[in-house]
Amino acid sequence: NITIPKSVKSIEPGAFAGSSIKSITIPKTVKKLGEGVFGNCKKLESITMPGNIGIIKDEDPDYEYQPGSFLGRKCNSLKKVKFTTALNINMLKRVGRSGGFEVLANDPKYKSVNGLLYSKDGKTLLRIPLGRKRVVISDKCTIVTAGSYGYEMYFMDSTMSEIVFPKTVKKITFDDTFVDSEHYECKNIKVTLNMDYLDDQSIQNLWRTNKYWKNSLKDELLRKGFAKLNEENERMLMLSGGYLCGYIMKEGSNIDDASTWEKIDGLVIPDNVKTIGSNAFAGYTICSMTLGSSVECIDTSAFGGDLSKAGLTDDNSKEYAVIYIKSNNIQIKDNAFDLGSYGYVKLVNL
Repeated sequence: NITIPKSVKSIEPGAFAGSSIKSITIPKTVKKLGEGVFGNCKKLESITMPGNIGIIKDEDPDYEYQPGSFLGRKCNSLKKVKFTTALNINMLKRVGRSGGFEVLANDPKYKSVNGLLYSKDGKTLLRIPLGRKRVVISDKCTIVTAGSYGYEMYFMDSTMSEIVFPKTVKKITFDDTFVDSEHYECKNIKVTLNMDYLDDQSIQNLWRTNKYWKNSLKDELLRKGFAKLNEENERMLMLSGGYLCGYIMKEGSNIDDASTWEKIDGLVIPDNVKTIGSNAFAGYTICSMTLGSSVECIDTSAFGGDLSKAGLTDDNSKEYAVIYIKSNNIQIKDNAFDLGSYGYVKLVNL
């Protein structure tokens, strides 16, 4: 257990890297802390530190700089980070892989409850510690930000495998936090929804911000009556107003492995669908599809995937998909066909 003397003003990158420390207290007099300072400290359980501290970059001049955490990939034992001054929430990107956060009782902006970070009034969930496997949100909370579970931490994955939403939560919102849906160790996160009502926009936000809980979320939405299966195609998960939330993947498909993706060739979207929602067809290889006459909107990133196995190529051997459209008045939002460099889409009006 180490307590840094108050005469120390800065701690260099990697200063304790690879050591066997279990607990460390950094005084308020330390103004700068180096990246990787606790890199691969496999036994580190507790850090007490200022909530807003300058960063000393560990930068290799031969490579483009990417901000790094204070921890390393092998530092998985951290149970708590306690902050002794008002918190700068961006600090959590550097110590997020912990079991819990504790802020000052008089922190002007934030409140910690059971290790999770909320707004000062306790009503908005802002950050979940990425080292917490089972997350139970406070029953005083009414708003959950997508950034609370999807914030990016440099080179670290979240260990969350279960999340429980209390009866009190009314909305799932976005703030100015960049939401990263890629970095989770568990690929089948369990979701429990205890509220009696959740608006469609909140459901859409939940669906598109974590690809690893879609299986469980689908079951919960159906159990609670927040969504239903399309009577003309029971693989289509529908919200009110004809919103196609998602096309349910077959067992054996892996969202992270394009070689397992199902090929869609000739699928007809029923006329009772009005909007094809964001990420509705993520994780599929699209060959051809016909949109029903009632489709009014294709949302951002509704389609996305690898066209290399679609079997359709143009004269320049570039892969493409064909989308047949019956409606003459359809809104196609930016990046609706988010195919990257894999190919393109031909829209054919019927």
